[in-house]
Amino acid sequence: MTGLMLMELTDNDVSGAVSLISFLVRCEQAPFEMQAAAGQCLVQLTTADSVFLARAEGHEDWQNEQITKLTGMLNRHVNGLIKGVIQFDIVEAFGRCICQHQMSHSRTDIIVKHFLTTIHNCLLYCSENQKKLRQHLATQSTIVQDIMIPYVHNILPALMDNPACGPSIIEWQNLKAVLQTFVVVTFNINVFRPQLRDSDIIPKMCEVPRILTHVSMLELLIKLAINVDYTKGPFCDLLTQLFQGAFEQLPEESQSRLQRRLTCEQSMRLPFARSSVKACELLAFALAAPEEASAEASAASKTRRRNKWRHNKNKARRRKKLFAMQASHQNDEEPEADDEGDEESDDDDMPPLVPADGWESHLGAADEAGVPQKAVCQLSGALMHDPVSTPDGYLFERAAIEDWTSQHGSNPLTGAPLNMDDVTERQDIASLVQGYQMQMLSVSQVAPENVDGPGEKA
Repeated sequence: MTGLMLMELTDNDVSGAVSLISFLVRCEQAPFEMQAAAGQCLVQLTTADSVFLARAEGHEDWQNEQITKLTGMLNRHVNGLIKGVIQFDIVEAFGRCICQHQMSHSRTDIIVKHFLTTIHNCLLYCSENQKKLRQHLATQSTIVQDIMIPYVHNILPALMDNPACGPSIIEWQNLKAVLQTFVVVTFNINVFRPQLRDSDIIPKMCEVPRILTHVSMLELLIKLAINVDYTKGPFCDLLTQLFQGAFEQLPEESQSRLQRRLTCEQSMRLPFARSSVKACELLAFALAAPEEASAEASAASKTRRRNKWRHNKNKARRRKKLFAMQASHQNDEEPEADDEGDEESDDDDMPPLVPADGWESHLGAADEAGVPQKAVCQLSGALMHDPVSTPDGYLFERAAIEDWTSQHGSNPLTGAPLNMDDVTERQDIASLVQGYQMQMLSVSQVAPENVDGPGEKA
């Protein structure tokens, strides 16, 4: 059973599909295999795969349909999905299921991964219901303290006991999923930050063998530390020392990759809170843009990356990993391991560049990652989901500017006095950003050949 099949069985009623999944996941009498299948279906419902029928399966050729129509389908699906996640209390359902199987390490690995991927993807959609989901998680659930933190403590021993651990093992993959979800949740919901900042969970994760040698994991740990404003917690000096030491141990090319992820490529990556000024100052070595290479070296690097991209067996899969979404894996496939341990990986190194045709007049010219500039928060540098504007016209993600004004009471770009009563909700920009995101996801799903890879744009 897949998400696509479930949508067909429910006549494309996403609310009904989520209701059924919630019932099965929370039902103690249901076999575990059925609960796991339901969780996998929910993950697939958070991706475009469940909306557009695959051409390879002999269904209707969606590529002949207008992209605008497909975009509308995905938009309705996402709004209905997030509404269903709230209405049928998916968080509580997964919490019950995790408690039911807490004595089985292998079972909780599966259920937690489905749960985290669902929440992670839902929070990254530019949906009109995304704000309601943030409020629901902040006020109606205790997922961080009751599910996520205990799970990390549960898998850490297996990671600590394996000096050669890396992306090929399930505990590593799930720890990365936890970190990704931690980053998204702590950026959007400030009530969860003290629970992570004041406990030893971040230093403990840094002790996992080889974790600080992987650029993607180091990026997530740095963003999480900034989001929780680790300088206000008991491990400020320790974490600063660990991050700086790890950065200095990276090869020069990997240092530049990490810096790109945290600066010029940020619009396609997970967000972090620029309001944590002291944390950003202490980690300035990683948050500085990489030094410009010579024209010859830059051209050679682009050529090398373009050639690697063209011969990459995972090219089609990676083209669909837009906006930091986590992919679903059908037919019980395991996600492929990252290949960035000992050599440079193109996976998420420079996000797939997407054509912004038709959006420039509304959202401005595209940045280095191919995202229109007015779709990006002028503080965090990330794609906006709930944009607001200041009286002098600056655009910010609500969560980012709320954090900033609560601590500094000013416009971060001009220094002028500012509080949240002064900002205006920009539903017009939100609709445009949502349309842009849905269109790009639609194009990459049904016509991936129209999505450029790194360095392939003219």
